[in-house]
Amino acid sequence: MNRKKEENNTSEEYKKKDFQTGVLHYNTMFQTNYKEKDFTFEEIEYMRPCKLFEGYFEPYEEEGWLDALYGSDEWIEQMEMHEKRSFKNVIANYLNGINAPAIIIENMVCDGYGRIIFFHVIGKKVPVAKFKLKKIK
Repeated sequence: MNRKKEENNTSEEYKKKDFQTGVLHYNTMFQTNYKEKDFTFEEIEYMRPCKLFEGYFEPYEEEGWLDALYGSDEWIEQMEMHEKRSFKNVIANYLNGINAPAIIIENMVCDGYGRIIFFHVIGKKVPVAKFKLKKIK
């Protein structure tokens, strides 16, 4: 597992399972057959979600609307109403201080869409683990 300290002294690590899912997604998108060993980990960075999904968040008038309008006890209900998917695990993890990074491979989001959406609506930067394809020699 790879770790990096954020400015507020919390540590995050990417999950191997999330990376494996990210590689599968990358292969599906580009019709390739890369393996995990074909990528190198670069860093964990905290990014504004709107930088990862440009144009996607237009229905959400502004970053942080969920946190501004509702208490955390209403977050699950509101998110499931707006997104039509479950956010129970994402929100529970966040409230328990577990913030596994989304997976970015070659500048493309490959895993962690729910985390990115959730961090946008609460107005926080999302941790992302960045990977690059190894150069072929």
